[in-house]
Amino acid sequence: MTRVGSGATESLRRILLGYRSPIAASLDDAVVLHVPGGSGLSGEYQGAEAVLGLCIRMDRLTAGTMRFAPSGMLNEGDDAVVVEGRVSGTHQNVQLDARAVHVFSIRGGRIAEIWLFNEDQQRVDAFWLSLSDCGSVATGLAVTNSSAMCGATSLAERSSLPCER
Repeated sequence: MTRVGSGATESLRRILLGYRSPIAASLDDAVVLHVPGGSGLSGEYQGAEAVLGLCIRMDRLTAGTMRFAPSGMLNEGDDAVVVEGRVSGTHQNVQLDARAVHVFSIRGGRIAEIWLFNEDQQRVDAFWLSLSDCGSVATGLAVTNSSAMCGATSLAERSSLPCER
């Protein structure tokens, strides 16, 4: 493993280790998040507003139980960080617990692109599809401006919230 070199990589490491520092400060304004699968949350989220909106939406849909618990960094460098762990959450009686890998591309000291990979994508899709708000039709969910869907009025309002708790 290489030594952490960029500010974004260090911020990401602190977030993954459970510190409450906001992820917003580490996101490039033009960040792109790739969410796999076939649920209403799947798709490409462009811009910090959309990425943070998705995080807030997932948090609300799971009543604050959505988590990514890292188990290790597979690769750590100035231009990319690959983290494996478990994604979990609960909504009413439905529980999600699945292995996942998150890949973060770092450019200019900030997180520029994120890819999410789930070991059991069908399980993850089934969880989100079980929620009435996340049906299989992605009607306006993967949008470039998500302020309408997440309820927060601005990036400034969301910047104090961590994406992962």
